[in-house]
Amino acid sequence: SNNLLVYLSASSIENLTKLEIIELSQNKLEYLDNDIFQIRPSNLRRIVLSQNNFKKFDKNLFNLLFNLEFLFLDSNKIASLESGLFKDLINLKYLYLFD
Repeated sequence: SNNLLVYLSASSIENLTKLEIIELSQNKLEYLDNDIFQIRPSNLRRIVLSQNNFKKFDKNLFNLLFNLEFLFLDSNKIASLESGLFKDLINLKYLYLFD
């Protein structure tokens, strides 16, 4: 967190075979590759995208994340969320969206 990242590609994490937590809060992120989380979807339990510059997310960004339990999207510039964005998050326990 707090690295002033503007962009992160899927190839940045593709070799992290045991990745369970992605902590990207307090950056300047506006966009993520649509397939960034599909590289290791079965292991991911927590994704933290808080305090960035996201305005929207592609409807397929969180596909196949069946084991995700925590998703932090708070403190961004999100105006609306696409229908079906969270459809695969069957084990999601906490979704943080506050401003």
